[in-house]
Amino acid sequence: MVQIGEVSGRLDDVLEALRQYYERSESISKGIRGAITYPLVMIVMMIAVILVIITQIMPVFGSVFQQLGSEMPPIVQSVIRFGDGLSQNILVITVVLCIVALGIMFGYKSSQGKTMFSTVFDRVFRRLSQTVSSGRFASVMALMLSSGMNVDRAIEMSYNVTENPATKRKIAKTGKLLKEGKPLADSIVQTGLFTGAYGRMIAIGFRTGTSDVVMQRISAHYEEDIEKRINTIVSALEPTLVAVLSLIVGFILMTVMVPLMGVMSAIG
Repeated sequence: MVQIGEVSGRLDDVLEALRQYYERSESISKGIRGAITYPLVMIVMMIAVILVIITQIMPVFGSVFQQLGSEMPPIVQSVIRFGDGLSQNILVITVVLCIVALGIMFGYKSSQGKTMFSTVFDRVFRRLSQTVSSGRFASVMALMLSSGMNVDRAIEMSYNVTENPATKRKIAKTGKLLKEGKPLADSIVQTGLFTGAYGRMIAIGFRTGTSDVVMQRISAHYEEDIEKRINTIVSALEPTLVAVLSLIVGFILMTVMVPLMGVMSAIG
């Protein structure tokens, strides 16, 4: 990109476009990390609370049942045995979890690991993933076109800098359609990179010679859409995870308290 800017005498424009591209890319990445980190933290806290109940609180209720000379319900016995097994093998479990965590961390840094995590993200957050991919493609195309690249070269470069496998296939198909003589706007809409409305904007941009400006506007629209989708996901996950935790904890405690109250009533 810098070489093209030097040859064309537009180095300052290219560097400014690069700055904007990296800022947009970092903003999207932070949003995605935030959307993933929050539910993961909530899930870890849920597991921690449940483990404390199973390993520390449930055995106390078991002792109470024994002192009262009553038999515990089968489900309570199963939960207590499970908690005892965790307590006895806590060291082994901790080592295994640490190994798994380190494996995930190192695996994410490899190309195969990134592909796997990208696939999982695409399946779990399909609509968000498609929006992110289209937004990054628009940002890259705006950067390439503003530096003076022709469309074919810009498509080739955008393919090389894209990590999402599904988006790479769409870009490759778009390049193939371009070589067959189809306009860029029609090719992008046909492959599913953009919607029909954005395709019409691109067609107008090429006719008026403002294709890079149009791509920048499309990228900005996608960024707004990404932010809305991330906020929606986080807003929906918080009450959902709290409700799930409440149901699990409530179920565990009810399986103990109801029989215990029955025993106390019989004694009274």
